[in-house]
Amino acid sequence: MISTVPVKTLAGTAVLLRLNTSAMVRVERHFQEPIAKVLASLEGGMSVETIAVILGEASNDGAGCPEEEAFQLVDDFGGAQAAAVHAVAVIEAAFPQPKDDGAGADGAAAGKIKKPAK
Repeated sequence: MISTVPVKTLAGTAVLLRLNTSAMVRVERHFQEPIAKVLASLEGGMSVETIAVILGEASNDGAGCPEEEAFQLVDDFGGAQAAAVHAVAVIEAAFPQPKDDGAGADGAAAGKIKKPAK
């Protein structure tokens, strides 16, 4: 399950962000590219449009909102730079990195051999 990221605007209004499947599809449709390609393009920084689209589609717990509301959400967070922090958080919640627990490729702890299944 993709986690919801609860955040607050500068005015203290609670906002639930979740980049669920429907939100990802809407992001893909907007940019006309697969979500992986959209996210890869963020390595050089996010445009204000990208921030607004990701937050807008992730808003309302993944149900999304109209474009003008997404622009207002960016403003309510304190502008693009502040809103980008929330966009990154919602992306990280949707695509969590695996924890390095020292386990090998077979799932056995480092230095231990996993017994074969019978």
